[in-house]
Amino acid sequence: MDRSKQNLMERAMDVPRDPERRPEEDTQTHSCAQCGAVFCELSQLEAHMLSHTVPHSGDTSHRQILCTVCWKSFTSTSYLKVHLCSHNKEKPFHCGVCGKSFSYSGRFREHQRIHTGERPYRCHVCAKRFNRSAHLKTHLRVHTGEKPYSCPVCGKGFSQSSHIKGHLRTHTRGR
Repeated sequence: MDRSKQNLMERAMDVPRDPERRPEEDTQTHSCAQCGAVFCELSQLEAHMLSHTVPHSGDTSHRQILCTVCWKSFTSTSYLKVHLCSHNKEKPFHCGVCGKSFSYSGRFREHQRIHTGERPYRCHVCAKRFNRSAHLKTHLRVHTGEKPYSCPVCGKGFSQSSHIKGHLRTHTRGR
């Protein structure tokens, strides 16, 4: 993170809680030091802060277009338009085989691989094939031994987040 953005983020964290907020709504909030906008998620504040720091000149490589619903930022209006489908529940991509619908063309293409059997992602170690890049990424941990998820109680490491969820139950059984 560059220094100016880091300074803005630090100032944003110092903004006091909104006094108008009711106690039942009292979740952690993040306020913009520049304009006072309040966000539930730090990532929303970070995206919003870019609207104050990004130059709006003819250089479009750094231009940020913000979603007014969740404040996620995009570099083009076409990306924003696709993203807006997630808020209005529009699902324009329909599977002709099973009838399932999707908001994003990428998710639709991934889904089609279920019906076609296409597995374009190949493990360079054992040649096993996958229909999603995320599945290959998770599989590669078998070969690397990487365990990015650790139990907050005992510190045991896991290669998949779903495995830690089951493990956590071992600490709460019998209570």
